[in-house]
Amino acid sequence: MFQLDPVPHLMRQYVPEQDAVLRRTAENLSAAVARLKHEDRERFNRLVEAIGELPEYEVRTLDIDRGGFGDVMLAVKERKGRKSVTVPARQMSDGMLRMLAITTALLTGGGGLDIDTGLAARGSALMLVIEELENGLHPTQAAQLLKLVKSASLEQGFQVVLTTHSPALLNALAGTDHAGIVMTERERKSGRSTARRLVDLPGYVRLMAGSRLGDAVATGRLAEAAAPPTQLSDQDLDRMLGIA
Repeated sequence: MFQLDPVPHLMRQYVPEQDAVLRRTAENLSAAVARLKHEDRERFNRLVEAIGELPEYEVRTLDIDRGGFGDVMLAVKERKGRKSVTVPARQMSDGMLRMLAITTALLTGGGGLDIDTGLAARGSALMLVIEELENGLHPTQAAQLLKLVKSASLEQGFQVVLTTHSPALLNALAGTDHAGIVMTERERKSGRSTARRLVDLPGYVRLMAGSRLGDAVATGRLAEAAAPPTQLSDQDLDRMLGIA
């Protein structure tokens, strides 16, 4: 298991170029991207493409600024009107740095992550854990990352576990994703935490007939899904089938 917990303020420094295996805090992100650019141009281009699809930025490419003593710092080239502006990591937003770190981890997979050597030697399948995926990200960034999570996990054969409280991110999930969602909550009386699969909740079908998942969470309707099931009306069935 590799738990990624990017710490933006640690990613704003020059780092040794040879320190290119991405660590949990992503403090050596600049070196990891530099290696990607040098050794795997296809995946580097996919990283640039993923960042370039964000509507809040007009990213043209990613660049590597080389300091003294073999140190490197990641930079983003953005279009500002007719000009191109270079924004080094020390000036990037927390959201952009987190986006870059998570995307880099997804694209490089086990070979580019600082995984426990014992697990790697046993050939254990990689599980990438990302807590609060939406932290510091614009809703469109989180949705873009979600698409990349799906494609990268299928392509490289590793499992990704995400935690989130974001209605926007939950709304970006397709109905086919719901089977993999686990809802956790704490019982008020006992203080114990419980976990239930979303699709196993008694009122799941009725809930999804009337709203998107993120909207149901934001309005408190998700709690209704835990109530005993009731018979669906014709209107509920029509909404499920997309019949006006």
